[in-house]
Amino acid sequence: MSNEKTLKEDYAATSIETLESVTDNSIVQQPHQLSRGLKARHIQMIALGGTIGTGLFMASGKAIANGGPGGALVGYGIVGILVFCVMMSLGEMAAFIPVSGSFGHFAARFADPSLGFCVSVIYWCNWAVGVAVELTGVALIMEFWVQTAFSFNGVEIVGITAGESENPHKTVPSAVKQVFWRIILFYIFSMLIIGLIIPYNDPTLLDGASDISVSPFTTVFQKAGAKSAADIMNAIILITMISAGNSGVYSSSRTLMGLAESGFAPKIFTRVNRWGVPIYAVLASCLVGCLAFLTSLFGSGVVFNWLTRLTSLAGLITWVIISVTHIRFRQGYLSQGRSLADLPYVAPLFPICDIFVIVIGLIVIFGQGYASFMGDINAGNVIGSYIGLILAVVLYAGHKIIARPSLVKNHEMDFETGTLKIEKEVFDTNGDGELNPDKKEWPLWKRVGSKVLSIIA
Repeated sequence: MSNEKTLKEDYAATSIETLESVTDNSIVQQPHQLSRGLKARHIQMIALGGTIGTGLFMASGKAIANGGPGGALVGYGIVGILVFCVMMSLGEMAAFIPVSGSFGHFAARFADPSLGFCVSVIYWCNWAVGVAVELTGVALIMEFWVQTAFSFNGVEIVGITAGESENPHKTVPSAVKQVFWRIILFYIFSMLIIGLIIPYNDPTLLDGASDISVSPFTTVFQKAGAKSAADIMNAIILITMISAGNSGVYSSSRTLMGLAESGFAPKIFTRVNRWGVPIYAVLASCLVGCLAFLTSLFGSGVVFNWLTRLTSLAGLITWVIISVTHIRFRQGYLSQGRSLADLPYVAPLFPICDIFVIVIGLIVIFGQGYASFMGDINAGNVIGSYIGLILAVVLYAGHKIIARPSLVKNHEMDFETGTLKIEKEVFDTNGDGELNPDKKEWPLWKRVGSKVLSIIA
């Protein structure tokens, strides 16, 4: 590529090469055709769209009812720390190797091909079915009532967007930092305020005796007598749920495209239209989501309940695998005599953060279904509680038995394919591919205001 091109043009025009698994273990280079047009703000909003929606607005009341305001705040705080650790680990890998498929590709490349296959399929199922969960929530919110489980699931979308980022070396680290602070603001601060206003034993909160719960955000306005404001809040919740569904379609389609490029799905899903959108992968993911939604309309809803439980565990399993992969990534990188100074972004507190995610994640994964063993044990409830884990084990073991791949050794790890070779000081960028204005000349109030806006907007 010509050296005369600007950094921005280089990123927009470059095709990222990835490794494609084939049956004879040979390596084939295949270029991506995704358009590199995402800036930092786009990446942040896509990740936030998948994170802030049903979980925050629709069932945060259940957490307050079950654990009290203090317990809910502590729980969200711990998960918030866990999420930030995952974001830092994924950010280090995605900024250095911005490819489609992201953590599924990284797991296969730096840890175990079977692990990469497992997390890719699990994550695709997570978001494909997640679209159905959002559709169900939309139908419920129309009746002013909502039902789902709280989750931070969605922040890892930042890794998937790296393959379409205009300047991934800058935008991914920026998105890692900004998304975290926005989640702290929207989740932790919101839970604090809600917990101070609504008692944990308020009858409008879900207490386990019914199947529905009102959004505590709407309840706040109702208690204040501002019915119009409550209606407006309800409309806002509806919009966020649609946005979360949109992020789900984006994530599932890109993950399916990555599976197809690795030979685990039909090649038709690698095709893109003239705008660089994997249209067939999008349509397939939407179709699966719609079919999953239909299971909630017929029968007793047992199948749909299993599917929604699958999405809950899939996020945790993905986070654990990302942390395992990051440990192997860093071990292999350093064992080959490479310097951390050459990485666009270096995750701090290695390996403490990764170990924290793995330990807490495994505790939650195995402990979340303890209620199914209380009293009379029902096989359906036990399977439903661990269906995500069961699927992950079947996928990993099945791929290991059929493909028989070996674990990736340190000296076998490829740290060249898919990296963008650029000069570090070509541009003074702000994370979106544009030149920075000289903010040092701004007055103090303007600099402070700009910093606050960069966090919340």
